[in-house]
Order: sequence, then structure tokens, then C-alpha cells
Amino acid sequence: MDAVTGRTVVVAHGRDDDVTGPDDSHAWAVRAREHAARLARFEIADEGHAMLRRPALWHTLVVDSVLQTTGLRPAAAPLSRLWAGAGAAGLRVPL
Repeated sequence: MDAVTGRTVVVAHGRDDDVTGPDDSHAWAVRAREHAARLARFEIADEGHAMLRRPALWHTLVVDSVLQTTGLRPAAAPLSRLWAGAGAAGLRVPL
């Protein structure tokens, strides 16, 4: 977990991923949350491993995450709620 220690981590996982199961990434996020400064995990409906079915959603999540994490954009939903402490629910946020 050295790679995430003290860092902000955003995980997005397709619910239809048949390469790496969503439950596996959730289990990893549970472990990583103990080390990361902040961690949020999103479950993207109707999306597979490559994240190609809903490109606008994926693009928006990536851009918002980077801009908010670097301080170039004020935190907005859904990340602002997660950073405020959504607990276990913050690891299974549906998109």
C-alpha cells in the first residue's frame, strides 16, 4: 500500500467488468483507505473493463477528480461529499 499512502485516490470500476471483478476492487479500496489521505470509489453502471461504453461519464469523472484534487476547481458533488466522510458508502458510489 506504499503507492497510496498519504495520497488522494479515486477508483472507478465498471459494474460489468469481467476481467477484474468489482468486488475485488472494492476489497482493495477497503484496505487502501487505511493508508490513503482520501479515497473514493465509483461503480459505473453498464460499463466494462475498458470504460468505453460511457466515455462522457468517464471523462467527466477523471477531469473533475484531477482539477479538484489539484485545487484548480472547488470540490463539488460527488467528490465533496466523499471527502467530507461518506464512510463505507464512499466505496460503492454508483454512477
